[in-house]
Amino acid sequence: MLTIGIECESSEGDSWGIGRTVKELLREIERRPELKNEFKFIYYHKKYIPSFSLYYYLYLPIKIWLTKPDIVFFPNYMLPYGIFCKTIVTLTEDLYLEMHGKDLPWRYRIAYKIFSTHAAHKATKINVYSKTSGMEVARLFKIDPSRIIVNYLGVSQEVKPLNSELRGFTSQYILYVGQMFPRRHAKETILACKKLGVKLIAVGVDKYPENLDFTDVEHYDHISEENLEELYKNARLFVYVSDTEAFGLPPLEALAWGVRPVVADTDVSHELFGNDAIYCHPTVDGIADGIRRGLASAKPAPINRFSWKDHADRFIKLCRNI
Repeated sequence: MLTIGIECESSEGDSWGIGRTVKELLREIERRPELKNEFKFIYYHKKYIPSFSLYYYLYLPIKIWLTKPDIVFFPNYMLPYGIFCKTIVTLTEDLYLEMHGKDLPWRYRIAYKIFSTHAAHKATKINVYSKTSGMEVARLFKIDPSRIIVNYLGVSQEVKPLNSELRGFTSQYILYVGQMFPRRHAKETILACKKLGVKLIAVGVDKYPENLDFTDVEHYDHISEENLEELYKNARLFVYVSDTEAFGLPPLEALAWGVRPVVADTDVSHELFGNDAIYCHPTVDGIADGIRRGLASAKPAPINRFSWKDHADRFIKLCRNI
């Protein structure tokens, strides 16, 4: 029997980004009781440990040494020292740019430079979320492409009935979902919507160095899955214009609800969204033009390009091959 460890700290509590992908992977594993005949899964959680550093760099290596898994998956971009089993670590080009930039606090940049670089050199396999991202990760981190495995993320194909008690949203708004960084041009998106006089609903934590101005914007730091699904379903258009993304899950979620996304004109966007997206330049005028074209286009039929089932299948196959 193969023992697979999965580092799960990012999935605890209200989770975005990495945490959502880990939750979906765990859900798929739990839906398959037959896997227990072949695998033993160990989930590593931070729980009551007072700090992330203590958990990740000290507790986790000790716990892994004691539990002796065959393989451990680290989705959080970093490989601690003192891990002697085989490992799979997720890396992205966004991470590389951020750890060499100035947007992140210095303590995060130092941690990424030490432990992500260690992952690039020592991990058994490097997990990426798209072919475009894989090529960039190989180039930036100087990784042999044979160590890189592409595992596309998924979009839920379970269309749940919406809670009738939730307040209804009209179809006269533009939607943005995701943490707000300068590279995702949330500021330009807000200004573009104001320029056009269209309503914007924005969901995500503001992580700009200077706080964004949400005047005339309906903004939520966090929102329940039920409310988020209602927002997706009733949006007129979805805007997610990012300079660089390893995957870009929110625009695919929008497409799954039949809502066309406006995205940056990048290689990874074309790889994932094809002809179903509106492409634009990441400026106020460029985003405003993309919104105009999007509003003038017909809504696409609901599209599910990728599934979490397939994502889990590829993960299990990778573990078997290792």
